[in-house]
Amino acid sequence: MSSAAKRCTPCRACSSKPSLTRQESVAVAGAGYAVGVLVMHGDYGVGKVTDVGGHGSLRKVKVRFSTGERTFIAEKAKLSIVQKG
Repeated sequence: MSSAAKRCTPCRACSSKPSLTRQESVAVAGAGYAVGVLVMHGDYGVGKVTDVGGHGSLRKVKVRFSTGERTFIAEKAKLSIVQKG
């Protein structure tokens, strides 16, 4: 089983819900951020989401720009989705 197909570990936020695969949970949470999505940032330009992790207000989005990789807190990130992956 690949790491993308592993089931997430239940936590307080989702313990009563059926568990999702990591890929499904990434696509559902984080304001539409998912691995492969192209985003735009005012300072860094266009980048590609390479990882999404965490829960709730601690959810982080890692984006690879031409100048390097940056990590943002999803709910505070000034990113706009350019193209879904």
